[in-house]
Amino acid sequence: MQFAKSRADVIRSVPQRWLLNYWHRLCGQKPLPLWKDLTGSELSRMTDNLLFCDVMREGDGERFLIRYKGARIIEAYGECDGRYLDDTLPPLARETALSTYRHAIATRRPIYTVVKAQDRAGKPVDFERLLLPFSHQGESVDSILAALEWVSIEGGFEGRELLRSQAAAPAYSVCATIEQIESDIIP
Repeated sequence: MQFAKSRADVIRSVPQRWLLNYWHRLCGQKPLPLWKDLTGSELSRMTDNLLFCDVMREGDGERFLIRYKGARIIEAYGECDGRYLDDTLPPLARETALSTYRHAIATRRPIYTVVKAQDRAGKPVDFERLLLPFSHQGESVDSILAALEWVSIEGGFEGRELLRSQAAAPAYSVCATIEQIESDIIP
């Protein structure tokens, strides 16, 4: 999977842009923001669309232990707190989705993707994902905060088990490493 180096304005979702700026402010002069600095009150407007996972290092790789999934994510994937991400993802999407999380670890940068999908009635839906790496001690990526959004140019769509109902591997229209963050994109 190829990741383009992008500016923050590639992100279309206003809440995701806000979250990226919040991550950037928490980062300050550190290489990574600290997980303990996240505050629930700041994230409260987005909790339905958030997923928190811990990076579990196993052998030569990583697995992602889900600690929290918001209501909209549960609607799309099903309930899975306390399970590994690779055990919850649909088989057709598993490896490409996991590669985006691994890329966030490798680069220690935010990752933004857009996947083209369809709901059960065939309406087009864009699945936008922003991955933000966090550290517990300041150096290595130990946790990832994911913000997920679903948008359809045709308006309303069926979100229940949206990503499980896909008949083909995901088609990524955007796959970006956010290299440049302007702290004034969204005040």
